[in-house]
Amino acid sequence: MLPLVAVEVPVGEPPAAVATMLEACSSALPEGRCVAADIEPQSPTGLAVVSWLGTDHLTARVEVGQRTTSRSSVSWHRRDLNFTLGDSISERWTAVGYTIPTIVGEGLRAHEGH
Repeated sequence: MLPLVAVEVPVGEPPAAVATMLEACSSALPEGRCVAADIEPQSPTGLAVVSWLGTDHLTARVEVGQRTTSRSSVSWHRRDLNFTLGDSISERWTAVGYTIPTIVGEGLRAHEGH
């Protein structure tokens, strides 16, 4: 089965921005896809939680949880992304989308090394 990353975002975020993020996320995964967590019935390979620190959308927190090789626990990795007022909302969401597969890949490499 191809990797599936479910992405959870705060309620009320613009659907177009979320779609931009999911598209960037899926395009950066070598295989598989990223989907909105609230509509995916399958059990995901990983779960990404996106939150914005503050109302200005200048700092995004991306947390990705993945099951360990034994599938008995979940390993979480986090990254904070800082933006400037000059970055468009679309650019911010795209950057978040590209960050998720990067964190997924780092988690997979960490598990392979053990």
